[in-house]
Amino acid sequence: ELAGSFVVERSAGGGTWTFSHPTIGDALTEILRGQAHMVAALLRGIAPENILSGFVSEGMPAARDAGIIPASMNDVVAARIAGVEDRQDTNRSLFLFLARRASDDLLARVVAADPGLLDRATWRTERAADDPWLNLVARAHRLRLLPETVRARAAAELASIEHERRSRVQAVQEITSGSGHKQISEKTTAPATVCPITGRPTGRAGRRARRTARRPRRRRRGPRPP
Repeated sequence: ELAGSFVVERSAGGGTWTFSHPTIGDALTEILRGQAHMVAALLRGIAPENILSGFVSEGMPAARDAGIIPASMNDVVAARIAGVEDRQDTNRSLFLFLARRASDDLLARVVAADPGLLDRATWRTERAADDPWLNLVARAHRLRLLPETVRARAAAELASIEHERRSRVQAVQEITSGSGHKQISEKTTAPATVCPITGRPTGRAGRRARRTARRPRRRRRGPRPP
């Protein structure tokens, strides 16, 4: 009686059951699954940002708590997504949706509705493989949807990432090989500057010399050793 609500069968024949924690999104997805007219009304009425976070195109890998966008609604959804405000946080969600959740047809319609959308900006990630904009650009390139200006920008971005990676690798190699330590030692042991008036050393070396000069010499007690 609990099958499909609080428990889920994981193996055929009822051998393995696990607990399930249904959410409001799960219930909404289940209700809308067989009612296409309600899905169409929802996609026309909700905010475009909610489409990016709460839906996935028909035929794409399923996402938890995500509703399905029928292929027949691609024109409507493309027009709504193309009107999303150009902000870095929103652009990140947009790039993630178009790179992973949108079908090829929906992506092509979005780019046709707003060709400048691929040239928007968002935050960079440390790894190029995790960057939503680079993933979207790569997919658009495979589908022959990438403008030349965006392709040039992506090439420059990848070149910059590779330069930074090589610089970090070189720094690590210098530290592990000892050359970096040698450079640091040379800086710390650089000769002290001399005051042109008194002729005494200045800076840290000068202060050390003055402390040594002021320090009283201790006299040895007792007879001198033979």
